[in-house]
Amino acid sequence: MGKKLFKHIFISKFNFQISSFIFFLCALMTLVSTNFILHNVPNYEKLPNENYIELLNIAEPAASYINASVTEEAFQKKYANANNRLDVKELIELSKKSYIDKVYVIDEKYMIALKDNKFALPIVSIPKSISQSPNYERSYPGFSGFLISGRLPNDNEFEAVVSYPQMQSEWHFEGNMDAIIGSKIKINQKDYTVVGITNLPIVAISFQHDRTTQYGVIEVSTDSEVALNEIIAYKLANGWSDSNLFFDNVFILYKAGSENQLMPYLVENAPSYQYTSNYVNEVVKMDKFKRIMPQMMVYTIILCMVFSLVIILVARKFFEQIYNDVKETSNPNFQPDKNDLVTYSVLATDFLFALPMMFICSYLILRKNIIFQLPFFLICILMFALSIGILKFINRKGD
Repeated sequence: MGKKLFKHIFISKFNFQISSFIFFLCALMTLVSTNFILHNVPNYEKLPNENYIELLNIAEPAASYINASVTEEAFQKKYANANNRLDVKELIELSKKSYIDKVYVIDEKYMIALKDNKFALPIVSIPKSISQSPNYERSYPGFSGFLISGRLPNDNEFEAVVSYPQMQSEWHFEGNMDAIIGSKIKINQKDYTVVGITNLPIVAISFQHDRTTQYGVIEVSTDSEVALNEIIAYKLANGWSDSNLFFDNVFILYKAGSENQLMPYLVENAPSYQYTSNYVNEVVKMDKFKRIMPQMMVYTIILCMVFSLVIILVARKFFEQIYNDVKETSNPNFQPDKNDLVTYSVLATDFLFALPMMFICSYLILRKNIIFQLPFFLICILMFALSIGILKFINRKGD
């Protein structure tokens, strides 16, 4: 009897109306909550390397990570007016730490000369951990954003990325573009294999960790002190203010699990960079979410209360229609006054069918940040269950 009544109500035109209404309300609430998260919690793209951090000069006194990892009082006291970045001595000191694998800086002097066409054959050599970063796709020549075919060169190999016009002018290539990848070219008396094509008039070659030939990126060590000082001297000679005599971009490869050593060092010695790594991004996202959580909970509860109220009002009409429909049925098994539970089950089923839609919409908007929607889903489920309870109470009182 229960299954027959459930099927009769579930496929009825009345349930189609209320289920459509439930879907609409759920979609509306999902869009409101996801957009609130979207505009308040950053959705960082995951970096290819887990043990890698980027330091970028910002027009702010301190990194978001610091704001997320210390109290507001400590931040205002120590970091609100900070202006500390890594100098040559600190970079070399950092490169010697036991938990550090590599430290790189962009050779801004070289990059400016490259932009000004001061080389007969413009060459860049970028470590792949940097060149494939989603944060620097089109920041400098030789990065992934300028690749139109193939792949970037691997470190410590003899691979190159070139442009088609260069292949024609420098290496007298006569084939079509599709035949470039895999061909051999000679650069500085060494044989290189072409692995990619760029849309810039430069040649990007494999980065060699022997520190003997560096084009655009300097691997920090005691031996690189002269080159590092030359960058600062170049800025000073070209009218850069004292407040800008530092390295704008620093890239660090560190040993797995050493964040607890690296981050305190950076916070103490270089708070005025913005830090970007998979570890840092998770800390910052969680902090942003914690900050908006109270406000989000209030909004969600208010939305769900309105949703519940509307459901109760509409469901009451829905019950009346179902009762009238069932009473007109000649089947004596259809006795709505003894089968209210079936009608509540139909409403619950309608809501359960709406949940996957809410999840899919949330994922399409938030992607990996969908985890921050879990409180919203939980509150929606609880409030809907409460609505059913209130509806049962009202119906019993009405009887």
